[in-house]
Amino acid sequence: MGLLKDAGNGALDKWKTQPIGGEIRPEVWGQIFDAQPKHRQAQDFTECVQKTHATWVMDSGMFEKKQSADRIQRATWQVRKMGYDFHIQTGLIVRKSNGDDDTRLTVVNNGVAPFYADWPLELVALSADGSVLKTYPVDWKLTGILPAPAPQAWTSTISAEGISPRKYGTELTSRRATHSNLVNAIHTPK
Repeated sequence: MGLLKDAGNGALDKWKTQPIGGEIRPEVWGQIFDAQPKHRQAQDFTECVQKTHATWVMDSGMFEKKQSADRIQRATWQVRKMGYDFHIQTGLIVRKSNGDDDTRLTVVNNGVAPFYADWPLELVALSADGSVLKTYPVDWKLTGILPAPAPQAWTSTISAEGISPRKYGTELTSRRATHSNLVNAIHTPK
């Protein structure tokens, strides 16, 4: 961190707009996720993630040999602290007299870094069996929501024409996700 601080605020704040990552030093491969790493240069992984705002870190040593279940569990627990972790604190859909729905969400990033890709988001109305009834693009952005205890408030009015109130669920999604067709961030009861 000393060299990073010496580079100035521009370098210290780079994580706010650019993903930060790297590789665990080879001399601590296979032990950085031990309860007490033995190497004298080993640093606390969680503290490093918090200070650097890392989104990804490679540990090639985890793949050199079979790892103990304890080490895998600690590695999994610590690696999950990297990157972004969005949480919808509140979600409210109110049917207006004209049939539109006012949608209000508050989202907070409990992670250590923002989401860097500007993926378009949409609300999806779902039937009781989970079938898509209608999609509604929204102008909300995940980018720029920095880790903070203060939530980001989002509002949107959507036309719910033809959809019976309280007969559908809602998801906030992005079709740009690589791990599945939709990323679920909010789901309201049907």
